[in-house]
Amino acid sequence: MTRNELLRYIFWEWIEPIGSALGIALLVMKFVMALYVIPTGSMQPTLHGKGDYPSELGDKVLVNKFIYRFEKPKRWDVIVFEFPYRTIVCNNCQQDVVREVPNDAPNEIPERAECFQMSCRGKSKNLSFIRKDYIKRCVAVPGDEVSVRDGSIVLKEDGVWKHSVKTDLAQDAMWVPVFDSEKEEQMGMLNYYWKSNADLSKWQSSSVLELSGETEQSLLFYDKENLRGHGDKGPNGGPLPLRPFVGDVQLSLELNQVPAKGKLDLEISWNHVPHILELDFTAKTLNIKLPDQSILNTTLPKFSELSFARVDGHIWLELDDVIQKFPIKGLNPSEITKTIMPKLRYKGEKLRIDRLEVKRDIFYQGGNYEHFTGQDQSYKVMSGSYFAMGDNSYHSYDGRMWGPVPEEQLIGKALTVILPFSRIKLIY
Repeated sequence: MTRNELLRYIFWEWIEPIGSALGIALLVMKFVMALYVIPTGSMQPTLHGKGDYPSELGDKVLVNKFIYRFEKPKRWDVIVFEFPYRTIVCNNCQQDVVREVPNDAPNEIPERAECFQMSCRGKSKNLSFIRKDYIKRCVAVPGDEVSVRDGSIVLKEDGVWKHSVKTDLAQDAMWVPVFDSEKEEQMGMLNYYWKSNADLSKWQSSSVLELSGETEQSLLFYDKENLRGHGDKGPNGGPLPLRPFVGDVQLSLELNQVPAKGKLDLEISWNHVPHILELDFTAKTLNIKLPDQSILNTTLPKFSELSFARVDGHIWLELDDVIQKFPIKGLNPSEITKTIMPKLRYKGEKLRIDRLEVKRDIFYQGGNYEHFTGQDQSYKVMSGSYFAMGDNSYHSYDGRMWGPVPEEQLIGKALTVILPFSRIKLIY
């Protein structure tokens, strides 16, 4: 083989395929897909940020950069976008010094700008302008007037504030675990979480709760601190200040088998107003009722998994992954949650509960923010822009502070967590 033949062979067999693959990969990265690392905990619990959990460097997220060329962002999408302002960053510690620098401002570092981190004291000022990409959840689209009431996103419709109801998948991503009978450390503290007139010692040792008898047995969840809407920063987040109660709570059961006779009530008491799911195994009926309201009265279907929730101004009933939603009539979204209490009551033949869970919704922090203005503390989203907030809004720098995301600065939609392996999941 001559020298020229050898060079042609090397080119066509090695260099050309590798170069083509790299070129295609670069095109895909620029126009179709991109990989982002989550730097902070502003999207907890949906996404983990760097340093919020031991040994975690932040979720690696795959982003579809193509989708918004063909469709508009929807409410509750997790979106990636270029931050609408320039940022001055300290090159010594990589911390932001000044975040909201207008794009048309002079490209000169102001004299007053300096890093206030202790580790940078005494070092030479080393600042520069950068552009940043952010990842948040789209909570309002063009035409919406958006605000926050009692920890929930609300929208004004025909002059009336109404809860913005999350999609099923988005809600599932945002439930925050409070109690789970499959966690050994929580089962060892049952008397901390629950008050009961039943003997919980067998449940503590076997993780299976069995209730039976002609006398009604009750469980009352009274760990009030875990039903507060504090931010979720993971084990490394430090002590948490006292926060308001979350009005949106879910009570879930897994039943090994249902009895032929008996009556099981699941209740969420909100501001002393009972929201009750009644399962009558004897009469084979299922009822959902509030005071002076009968929401559902139907034949009891077969099921093994059950969830009952009060969320986004609705009652949610889930039986084996089938969800039904019922609006709570006459509810004022601005009424503050003062008390919240999940309860369970049973009387009848032996009932075996294999798993019992309590979850709370995330809590959006409202109040007097720069872009929530006027008497209603709200924001009107104009055409060509979107309003984005972090799920972990107590620890999120988002649209409440700096306003809307212009459509031209959208990058794409977050699809899935691909690393670490323990966190692989689709993003909703």
